[in-house]
Amino acid sequence: EAALKTNPDLPEALAVRAIKYISTDQYELGQKDYERALKVNPQYDEALGAKALHAATLGMKDVYAETEKAMLAINPKPARFYEIVADGLAERFRYTEALPLYEVVLKANPEHWTAYKGRGMAAMNNGDDVLGKKSLEIALDKDPLRNNLQTVNLLTLLDSYKNFERIETEDGRWRLLVHKSEAPVMKDLYLQHLNACWDEMSKKYDFTPRTPITIEAFNRHEDFEVRTVGITGLPALGACFGQLVTLDSPSARPPGTYNWASTLRHEMDHVFQLQISNGQIPRWLAEGSSVYEEKRTRPEWERHMEDQLFMHYHMDDIPSVRKFNEWFHDGSKVLFAYYLGNVMLEFIDKKLGGLNKVRSMIEMFGQKKTPAEVFRACLEMEPEDFDQQFREYVRDERINMLKMVPLISPDKTDELYFKYEDGEADIDDLVTLALAYTQQGSRFDAETFLGLAKKGGAEGKKGHAGSIYWYCKAMLARNDADLPRADRSKLMREGLQTAIGLGLEDYQTYLTMAQLAQQERNMAMTLHWLKEANRAFPQSPQPYAYLYQIYQQSDERDLAIEAAENWMGVDENNLDIRMWLIQNVYDTSRNWTKMEDMALQAVHIAPLNPATHRYRAFALRKLKRYEEAVESFEYVRRLVIGSTPEEALQAEVDTLCDIAATWMQAGEDEKCRKVLEEAKALDPENERIKTIEEELDGAAEEEEEGF
Repeated sequence: EAALKTNPDLPEALAVRAIKYISTDQYELGQKDYERALKVNPQYDEALGAKALHAATLGMKDVYAETEKAMLAINPKPARFYEIVADGLAERFRYTEALPLYEVVLKANPEHWTAYKGRGMAAMNNGDDVLGKKSLEIALDKDPLRNNLQTVNLLTLLDSYKNFERIETEDGRWRLLVHKSEAPVMKDLYLQHLNACWDEMSKKYDFTPRTPITIEAFNRHEDFEVRTVGITGLPALGACFGQLVTLDSPSARPPGTYNWASTLRHEMDHVFQLQISNGQIPRWLAEGSSVYEEKRTRPEWERHMEDQLFMHYHMDDIPSVRKFNEWFHDGSKVLFAYYLGNVMLEFIDKKLGGLNKVRSMIEMFGQKKTPAEVFRACLEMEPEDFDQQFREYVRDERINMLKMVPLISPDKTDELYFKYEDGEADIDDLVTLALAYTQQGSRFDAETFLGLAKKGGAEGKKGHAGSIYWYCKAMLARNDADLPRADRSKLMREGLQTAIGLGLEDYQTYLTMAQLAQQERNMAMTLHWLKEANRAFPQSPQPYAYLYQIYQQSDERDLAIEAAENWMGVDENNLDIRMWLIQNVYDTSRNWTKMEDMALQAVHIAPLNPATHRYRAFALRKLKRYEEAVESFEYVRRLVIGSTPEEALQAEVDTLCDIAATWMQAGEDEKCRKVLEEAKALDPENERIKTIEEELDGAAEEEEEGF
């Protein structure tokens, strides 16, 4: 930009900017720049490369052929020209198109060293780490100045692949890379989930993806980061490149903080989206679809940011769909953007025709259609109409049950202030201005408008004016550094109590009141305010967690169970409470259906903990789902450990006996005997083996006599 200010016709700068514009779908601006550069220098390969990239990106075959012909007339071996196109396509996950172009580059000039890194990265992201490693090694050797940190990191990681197990399925569908420490359990769990994803998403999208699809699971988060972007510092849990999925394995995160199954489901949805759209799907639609898929698969996987949705709506900060992609490049907004995209997909699914409409939208974006064209063809509306209807959906169906004090936007603050200056502000406007300045931390302005509101009678007025007046007084007292701590707390409590009496309903206020009551050891009022908080924000896990703790301490078991179950319904990662429910509630009450499902949820969180599989196996056996029970017991067997070899042996024999008993209950006598023989080879004198054999022989005799 600085260079173009000095010389607006500088071809080098125009070509660089043109490539940047094209890579961000700003095609008209990109075309304007490369045409201007070519007007100055019709033979400039960078500008011709930008034009070719534009054509290749949008599938304009005639334009691409014409541009390529012009380039070849100037230079029969235009390595840089083809590299520009290859790099641009690779950025869009179009590796199957980019990789042949890198070969053309290197055939034109085998010493075009930058192309080796491009080819290496494209190959890696297409699941071919052999070609990737070979290319990156050449890049580092021949061009060390431009291949330092990222390339070195990737090559170091590739050297560690000797510690991983590679699995390729016979049908050619899956290629897995799993650390050897996790492979005995995770390779089968991954394949089980991947095949379920394949079957269900193939129907959902009416599409069969290109194969093989490579899944690489890393037991160190740093390795996942390097594999995905070449350096550390990536906060994500998984990534998808079309035919490659990288993700954290269960060992990469502390137990109870990560759900490997929902992450895998999320990324597999991206596989279908990216292949259908040829990498052209907008980020909002891609992430929205994947997050919505999590919720559709398991209710406890739903993300809950309804409170932020409430605030963004009242701040008039719901982005237009045309500009929504920009939020994914803003670190302060990206997490909420994932959630908001999911709400948009829910809106399309429930109100605008279902997921088949989403499928059509993805396909049309793959055909390089503009957002306006896609919305007209698939949803029969303009993007601006979608924006309006979506905001109405948020207001009427997604935040209507929430009870919260909204944030006041700067624009709303200015609007009310101008209204005040014009002498048109009523008492509600004055307290809203006081609220805005309280939220902004502007004490002087807040107190000024509270004073004006007081003169208008706000102090005792029911509804918005009185409740917000006292709420602001309470918040100002809480943050008054000139007051002793005890006085701040007293004034805050009095203000909040008065505000509630005048009609305030606010989730955070209820939580604050619960905390104050708990400090006074007033359990009755603590419970009252926690229930009010739950009413104000039913999807929040925090009130359920507090209620569970209180009911546990007061030995109110049924209420503790209810709170725990509700809590787990909105918290996908909590392992401890799930194990409490399994061990202390469902097992003892013989509720095998709930025990099986909760144990499955625990497996999604802690698949390397044998207890999660053991409890699920017992429940499955009680439910007479014998083959699934045996499968779960097999996972237990693969995970058995002991402080001594003798303990480990005993644990394995015990698990084999569990499997044998399961087959016996299923009436599979031969399978039972086969497992018992395996157990006897480990411990010939084991009493449990003898007991099962006796039961088996007795059953056989009874059957023979009956015959």
